Amino acid sequence: MSRESYTPYAKYAIIEYRLHECDKHGDSNNIQFVEGKDWRYVRKMVKECEAGLHDEFNSYGLRYGWIERVEMWHDQYGEYLEDNDYEILWDRGESG
Repeated sequence: MSRESYTPYAKYAIIEYRLHECDKHGDSNNIQFVEGKDWRYVRKMVKECEAGLHDEFNSYGLRYGWIERVEMWHDQYGEYLEDNDYEILWDRGESG
């Protein structure tokens, strides 16, 4: 198909997951980026975090603070539109 056959308003999202490792103050210091195709791993991590399996700080003084799903929008030609949608899948919250 040629470029002319597409509507100029067509767009699609590339899905990415971000697992934020935070310090004792709750500041994100390291982010693990996971491709959308590995959503099963992320779902497993969310369940483990909800169950409290990642409450301990690691040797770097970090632990998971929140996990988010990010949709990065592109136009039909693959150009990034600098438009992201975020969804928090799990958050340690204020008490953590």
